[in-house]
Amino acid sequence: MTRDECGKLVTTAAAYHPNTFKDLAQIDYTVGAWFYVLKDIDFNLAMNALVALESSGKLNYFPTVGMLRNAVIPLSAGESYLPEGEAVALWRKAIANGNYHAKEEFDKLPPEMQKAIGSPENLKWDNNVQGEFNANVEESHFRRVYNITVERMKSEARTPEAILRLQQQKAAQLIESNRPVELPKPEPKEEPKTSSEMPAKAKAKYDALMKKLERNGDV
Repeated sequence: MTRDECGKLVTTAAAYHPNTFKDLAQIDYTVGAWFYVLKDIDFNLAMNALVALESSGKLNYFPTVGMLRNAVIPLSAGESYLPEGEAVALWRKAIANGNYHAKEEFDKLPPEMQKAIGSPENLKWDNNVQGEFNANVEESHFRRVYNITVERMKSEARTPEAILRLQQQKAAQLIESNRPVELPKPEPKEEPKTSSEMPAKAKAKYDALMKKLERNGDV
């Protein structure tokens, strides 16, 4: 939504609770705060969520921005998740055909199930289980992972996009800071060069000695 649309949202909420703001400055400040948290949400969706909140009869005060984000989730297309029982039934069917049709079965699953399963390869039970396939154990594992995945997706849906980006940046920085430092490799030491040649001064003495011996007939 745009900032102007967010302003309409705030003034609509204020119409339900006319004693909330003392002056226009407070309204403008609230619009700025709400826009930062709600700008990734469609305006019409947010307005419908606000009307649903106010129509519930349970809201006797100006709504918080967190309450509004939570109210948007059930109205969002694609934000309704399969109940655990239905997800397990689909998982059983996918597993039954997984060894030979893993990719096709995986593509049929809703996004939350794909995230919980990870990849088509994980539908090939003979690749993931040592020995005999234990359906009860594997089903229990899937239930646990699926519930964790759905809760994480709900939490992400409630979290503003700007905050999610910040969390991702912090996580990337943490990974980078924990990466082992690669020390420079020491340069190979040069072996001292040995020469079989006689130094010039010694060679001169040697030659002189040999000539003297030759003259004396010792050589």
